[in-house]
Amino acid sequence: MKFTLTLSGQRGFQRQAIYDPEDSSLIWADSGEPLPLPQTFSRQELDWEPFWHLHHPSNPAGKSRDIKHLKLQLGLKCNYTCQYCSQAHQPHDLDGHPEDVQPFMEQLQGWFAGGSDGLGSGVKIEFWGGEPFVYWKLLRPLGEAVKARYPHAQLSIVTNGSLFDDEKLAWVEALDIGIGLSHDGPAQSFRGPDPLDDPERLTHIKRWVSRRMPIDRMSFNTVLHRHNQSLKAVRKFFAEKLDLPVQAVVLATEEVMLPYDSSGQVLSLQGADHVHYLHQLFWELATGSAMAVGNRGRQLGRSHPACVDPSRSGAMGWRFELLVLGTCL
Repeated sequence: MKFTLTLSGQRGFQRQAIYDPEDSSLIWADSGEPLPLPQTFSRQELDWEPFWHLHHPSNPAGKSRDIKHLKLQLGLKCNYTCQYCSQAHQPHDLDGHPEDVQPFMEQLQGWFAGGSDGLGSGVKIEFWGGEPFVYWKLLRPLGEAVKARYPHAQLSIVTNGSLFDDEKLAWVEALDIGIGLSHDGPAQSFRGPDPLDDPERLTHIKRWVSRRMPIDRMSFNTVLHRHNQSLKAVRKFFAEKLDLPVQAVVLATEEVMLPYDSSGQVLSLQGADHVHYLHQLFWELATGSAMAVGNRGRQLGRSHPACVDPSRSGAMGWRFELLVLGTCL
């Protein structure tokens, strides 16, 4: 997919350029003349290894104990019924119990190498639900057992934040567990209940944010969809709700919502929504108004916009700020 960029300058000047993210090239639309991107972003020739392998019955994928990202699912029960939840139609009667922790940990060592040192180095371990804190009686001993066996692993929990309290906060701090609070900011009403509207829950969330977010061990994880297309608006929403400067809000996104059923289809991008979303997000990231945003593994923006030296672009007097996506991801 190529991007047509319309550049406007002084005295009504207008010209279009075409950006190709596949090779990070930029050319004038009318002449095909390349713009000097190599002078702005140095190109590196890398010898990439194949990223896929063909698997079939005669060449099975096989298994490996060298796991880098381990997700432990406690069960599918949740105290919320979010509209586009992918687990909504799954059976919720299967879950673990505290007495399962010891035999599970013994079996775990048989198929999980435990990272580069056997103690969790280089490994991320996540606790999932449903809502993980619904399983507090199981989560507590399991988390402690995992931490004791793999003390060097990076632990985290994805949660809706509605069951926060001081006891759980003390436990999270003792085990140094990262928290991803799922919340869609100003569009939360399209998802489900908003714990930030409950005074007691808001108090607890503020306390968790004040203790975990400044040390980069907590973030808000938002899903983008038809009614939630601005990362800038999401960050502003949390800043106002929590009485924080916008720069203090750590934000991550699971990107655009992909529907699993008719409820999710209602919130998916449709028709002209795709163009609006592309322009909105592209511009916010390029100009820096969205600030740095993670997406579970990489950063989607930088704190400063990219620009081309106007002296290389003739006497047009414009700042080119739309180079970001192909070069900064």
